[in-house]
Amino acid sequence: MEHHSQPDSPQKEAGKPDNKLHLTAVSSLLVWAAVAAFCAWLMVSTFYSNLADFTVWVSIPVMLLAIVDGALAIYIRRAIDRNRVGQDRHQLHPVRAARAFVLGRSSAFAGAIFFGVGVGSGIYVWPRVHILAAAQADSPGVIVFTVAGFLLAVAGLALERACQVPPDKIEKDAAEART
Repeated sequence: MEHHSQPDSPQKEAGKPDNKLHLTAVSSLLVWAAVAAFCAWLMVSTFYSNLADFTVWVSIPVMLLAIVDGALAIYIRRAIDRNRVGQDRHQLHPVRAARAFVLGRSSAFAGAIFFGVGVGSGIYVWPRVHILAAAQADSPGVIVFTVAGFLLAVAGLALERACQVPPDKIEKDAAEART
């Protein structure tokens, strides 16, 4: 009995996972940001008088993580472009690249959520800047947090995409391995 399979078929068989690592869709991040914005607006509008001050200092860890993600994206992309991925101590180990991919994905989602929280908080705070002293004090922190969340999402996406090996490089390496 002969079994014909098409391993490179673009359509996956029903019930079988495709076992491919897919990149994060920007639309998914936008949905998470919108949900976070709504939840933050609901919480802030309900409990604003009971919340702690929203200072600029809250954004520093988010900004630092965005910087780390951006630097890692540059480092990993250069290593892949220069064919310096391998198990030698002077090369980028594939497990480290995989860990960086996971960091990038989680940073992208966290950044989208932080961005949404900043927008949702801002929707409540910004119209009240001239009315409430607390809103005026919180406004710079909300703005910086919103920007930091956006930058973290962008840096996370950049890191995730930097860990992707171009398809032509995979085919070239496979052809070299066969010879």
